[in-house]
Amino acid sequence: MRAARIRDANRVSRAPGLLLGIGLGGFVDGIVLHQILQWHHMLTSAGEPMTTVAGLESNTLVDGLFHAATWVCVVVGSSLMLRAWRVGRAAPHWREHIGLMLARGRVDARFEAVIGRLGGVWPDVAQGRVLAETAHRPWPLPSGPWVMAQSWNDLLFAHSEVSADVLRVHVPEPLAIDTFDGAAWLGITPFEISGLRLHGTPPLPRLSRFPELNVRTYVTLGGRSGIWFFSLDAASAVAVAAARRLYRLPYFHADMAIERSAGRLHYRSARTSTEGTRAELEVVYEPNGRATAPARGTLEHWLTERYCLYARDTRGRILRAEIHHPPWPLQPATASFRANTMAPASVDLSAGEPLLHFARRQDVVIWPAHPVGFRHDRATG
Repeated sequence: MRAARIRDANRVSRAPGLLLGIGLGGFVDGIVLHQILQWHHMLTSAGEPMTTVAGLESNTLVDGLFHAATWVCVVVGSSLMLRAWRVGRAAPHWREHIGLMLARGRVDARFEAVIGRLGGVWPDVAQGRVLAETAHRPWPLPSGPWVMAQSWNDLLFAHSEVSADVLRVHVPEPLAIDTFDGAAWLGITPFEISGLRLHGTPPLPRLSRFPELNVRTYVTLGGRSGIWFFSLDAASAVAVAAARRLYRLPYFHADMAIERSAGRLHYRSARTSTEGTRAELEVVYEPNGRATAPARGTLEHWLTERYCLYARDTRGRILRAEIHHPPWPLQPATASFRANTMAPASVDLSAGEPLLHFARRQDVVIWPAHPVGFRHDRATG
């Protein structure tokens, strides 16, 4: 039997070693760095310190989810290892197992290739396909792999012209307020996220779909125009905590609901986070016309075709995260606002009607956030 296993070594199963590498690596991080040395926890750098009851509860929960995921990897990897040994597909030497465990850094690329093939029957994992269309980008794609994918559904762009001087106090230097024909714009965008996932992983049930609402303007730095978010509200507490930690974005938890009826959406959001000011939105909207990609040089193109976002970390550094998606399939829209207190303080949106556009769906991939000037910003040609 041992000879048969050795002869069958060319059919070695690599999944056990890769899963064990992920799981045991997570054990080292979680047990040694989180618990014994207490160098960090999952949410401490996202503004959730362990010195408060709320911070302790949040960190304990997310640390527990992380440890549970690594435990599952070890259990599944061990089961697959035993099965591979029984059918003669285990690696013939312990050195190969160690090598596979150390190769876990490449596992997500392999999983992403497998997941991408399911996009035809499972749209929520098809976002990686957007990389096939890049001619419309104002600069090349980043050189490294994207880390997160999501789909934006039934999105309303409600843009209002505002004074750049009014926005200046809300946007940090050295970011410059971007303008179109001398005017700055503020956008309020309610939508629903689906298919939220990390590179190489499928969407998690109950965690990957939720309403989101953001308030934004447009800025430039180093020749790259992008988005500055005044606030982002989401119905997922996990997404709020993760985005605050990883991207330093001003996310807030909110009580949100979307009702759909005959192509019309009734969208409600009321912020519940103790951070930030109270903010509320209630709007009924629907598309009103066919979808087209905005032409270069138009206001619609300027407002929507943005391929990076900016944020500021706790050290005052400006961060940039690259994003990619196909050209926006915009439709004219109608909307009735029943409540809207989302704008930053001192920004008055009551002067006129907003410019409205609707997008049924947009698939997006996002790269890590880095301080501006970091080598990751040097895109490949």
